[in-house]
Amino acid sequence: MTDPIADMLTRIRNAQAVHRPTVVVPFSKLKQKLALILQEQNFITGVDTVTTAGRPTLQLTLR
Repeated sequence: MTDPIADMLTRIRNAQAVHRPTVVVPFSKLKQKLALILQEQNFITGVDTVTTAGRPTLQLTLR
């Protein structure tokens, strides 16, 4: 993966297209800050940091 931000936005867009309530992306501080901005702007409804298979991930709740 060469562009993690584009990957995160693509995962969100694809999940919304198939009406999934949540999407999980690998954790980074930059992605977390971007997700919080998306939440402030009401593009997503929730941001949670969870551990999946021993690695931190972001679980984003979609609108």
